[in-house]
Amino acid sequence: MTDNAQSTSLLPPANSCEAMRLNLDVLLHVIEVCKPPEGCALIQTCRVLYAEGPKYLLKQTIRLENWTRLLRFLSFLEPKVQMPTQSGLPGDPPQQQRRHHLVHSLKFSIGPYPTIAILENDPVGLRYAAESMAEHQVALRALVAALPCMTALSSLTIWYSEAFFCSHGPNLVAAFAALTSLHTLEVFYGGYRTVRMLRELQSSLVHACIDFNGSGNTPFFNELPLEDWPAHHPTLMLAHSADTLETLKCRRWRTHPRIAPSPNTTPVYPRMRELSIDHSTLPVTIAYIRAYPNLTSFSFSSGLPPHELHVYPDYPQPEACREQREANVAAQLREQLTWERLEWVSASSVDLYMLGLTCRVPHVTVQQLASFAVLAPTLEHLRPTRMDVEWGPLGYAKAAVEDVHAALSGPGASQLKSLSIQFELYRAQRNLDIGSLLYALIPSLSHTSLEELRIRIWAAYLDTSKGTPRKGKALCTAERALNTFDAEAYLHQCTSALSSLREAEVSIEALRDKKRKTQLVEGQIRSDEWS
Repeated sequence: MTDNAQSTSLLPPANSCEAMRLNLDVLLHVIEVCKPPEGCALIQTCRVLYAEGPKYLLKQTIRLENWTRLLRFLSFLEPKVQMPTQSGLPGDPPQQQRRHHLVHSLKFSIGPYPTIAILENDPVGLRYAAESMAEHQVALRALVAALPCMTALSSLTIWYSEAFFCSHGPNLVAAFAALTSLHTLEVFYGGYRTVRMLRELQSSLVHACIDFNGSGNTPFFNELPLEDWPAHHPTLMLAHSADTLETLKCRRWRTHPRIAPSPNTTPVYPRMRELSIDHSTLPVTIAYIRAYPNLTSFSFSSGLPPHELHVYPDYPQPEACREQREANVAAQLREQLTWERLEWVSASSVDLYMLGLTCRVPHVTVQQLASFAVLAPTLEHLRPTRMDVEWGPLGYAKAAVEDVHAALSGPGASQLKSLSIQFELYRAQRNLDIGSLLYALIPSLSHTSLEELRIRIWAAYLDTSKGTPRKGKALCTAERALNTFDAEAYLHQCTSALSSLREAEVSIEALRDKKRKTQLVEGQIRSDEWS
């Protein structure tokens, strides 16, 4: 018997149970990873796939981008079809197999349907809108009826939530709020109806991402009277998930700049670990410390410009920022309350200053540094071992050498083991001598036990003129300084002054489309340059 014959004889017969089971297992996994239309087509091919395939197809996130797709999806969940017989011939009566309980993750991105008023001068649009609205109403009623049956739905994302809820009546809000199985909730462009859903939600969330950018171009809190803001504080509105919530991301969820929720009414979230607040207002830090005592990661953005506040008359002036900081520090000292487990905080230098954190934080990320003068008092309590600094484009005007020394030579920087600074140079810095700033860092850090130093300089924005080939233009002052900067000599001086330094890197990027990197690795300094 030949080898080929032997190998063929060892295979199970094509019609054996093992071969059939193997083929079905493969097909089920194909259904799990393929797109819904292809998966639906495969499911229709045989009785076993028809029965088992939906379990695999509905493991993935179902994306619903329009009402037609929603109707098809709802029909798929409640099929009424004639099943094929074992022989492949029709004969069994129609059967109904509800599939709602197999749905795990939904993502809606359905906006409002066009109103008649908008289309009153468009006959074709009017006819289409009338047909679409009828379809919308059918889909709406079907969705409201289907949601209570989705008992395994654990993840829900709703884009344009306010427009979605506004266009389709209060029943839709109530249907979503009645869900009890959600662990992850993401809503974007929220407003009044989104607030109602959050307040009435019956699920205990683990992860939440809430965006109150509103419908249209007006954020929700811009329309809400300031005196109503305290009642809309995130620590109060998500009280139903106080025992389970672990991560919260907020965007444009404004909080009152002076009034915090009462300690008597603020629930405690013992499992909360990660908090991200983007485009808030002047922070009242104590409100978050009371509610989230075990926080380990905190990212904050007030939405205020992180530099040159005095040129924005509509924003608080530097004096207001100082008062906000003093109030936050005083509240923590008065209540003898601060974060004890916070491992990382990220904010602009102005926001870090206003937060007034009184706890030590091992890892600090400073976004859009305005000046080292602002950073100095902030580091007094934080005392990080690792600090990443993103130096903002307008911060250089205040970047006096004495400010650098004051910020980094004090006790706030004494625990530093790792320092990373990223410079982005713009046309306003065309005459900047960045070398003096870099050399000012060395004596300022001499009292530390710094082990890692990384400096990245991005020079692409120094020349933004159009029409003239960049390679043919004369270098500006900053470009000439960077072009002649001796990074190897700089790192040699760093190693002489900082005996604990093990790794260092100076990277100058996008300097007339060139990149130069100088590194200290295992006691050796080497440079590389490429275009």
